[in-house]
Amino acid sequence: MDFIELESPDRRGKLLPFQEYRYKVSEVIYLAPPSRIEPKDIFSVIESRKTRREFGRINLDQLSALFWYSAKTYASKILEQDHKWHHRPAPSAGGRHPLDHIIFRHDAGTWTVFLYDPISHAFGRLVIEDSEALRQWLEGLFKTLQIEAATVVWNVAQFQRTSSVYTNSASLIYRDEGAIQATFGLVAEALGLSFCTLGVSGEPILSGLFKATDRLRGIGGFCVGERV
Repeated sequence: MDFIELESPDRRGKLLPFQEYRYKVSEVIYLAPPSRIEPKDIFSVIESRKTRREFGRINLDQLSALFWYSAKTYASKILEQDHKWHHRPAPSAGGRHPLDHIIFRHDAGTWTVFLYDPISHAFGRLVIEDSEALRQWLEGLFKTLQIEAATVVWNVAQFQRTSSVYTNSASLIYRDEGAIQATFGLVAEALGLSFCTLGVSGEPILSGLFKATDRLRGIGGFCVGERV
């Protein structure tokens, strides 16, 4: 059996300097806060949740609700050395939330790429220089699934966001990935959407797309869409 021993993390006595990776954004689309949604009993949502692999296209209002209840920053504060703590729906070690959410949408034969801003609740349209590499990766990755109508979300980690606060931080980041996948999956179920977690990491294509192999790492993704 393959078994990788990840050492136990520990909070640093003094936080290390950390500089955010800045994505190239050409346009910002501010999302409207979700309108009132009929309350759902959480236990009923847990019982009905399952992987659904057929997808219709969802609109920005549906995506707004999904991200608002899954990844929106509800509170934040500044720590030492300008480190930021965030409170969001999914738990994260030290409130660091190292995962950025990259959104891929298929429009008129091409893929457009966005970054979710959890503070402004907005999508930033990303500049992708090698669009052909992106197209080949997505078409190759999903050749066994008919997901042209799906929205694809990929979680990309800025590892230093967490390693600047904790030693041996790798296990914390992967636990964060599990927590965010579960949160998105339950919210999608409550909203009546199809949701399917994808098993591959997305590397090395994702860090290569942003020319940040020393700063970013794809961790995992999922498909979401209207139920068919």
